[in-house]
Amino acid sequence: MSLQIENYPDPTSVTPISAAYAWINSLTLDFRANSGQGAGSIMVGVNRSAADAAALLPAVVGVPVQLGQTLVPANGDTPAVVFPTFAELLADPEFAAAFSTVRAKLYTALLAVPAFASAIQVP
Repeated sequence: MSLQIENYPDPTSVTPISAAYAWINSLTLDFRANSGQGAGSIMVGVNRSAADAAALLPAVVGVPVQLGQTLVPANGDTPAVVFPTFAELLADPEFAAAFSTVRAKLYTALLAVPAFASAIQVP
């Protein structure tokens, strides 16, 4: 899954990128921050096309978004919105189930790390 943006401002040109391709290229979560509400950030890479992204060409620009961040539209025509916090995302049953699956897979993979060789998984 990705985002296709009809006209994205090109930082290297006066001509916008037509059909830019935006994809999440990093996700950082801190489960203990904000009094247990969690915190994090998403870095979205914007490429000129899906083909450029598939070829692993560097993104034209990276757009950072913080969980819980107030986002003010550049054009000022629409009201600001607040990106969901980690706690709000976890309140969505589909997100919570998907995150639970990812977390379980990561813990299973961690068992291969030598420092955790004698570990067992506990609920």
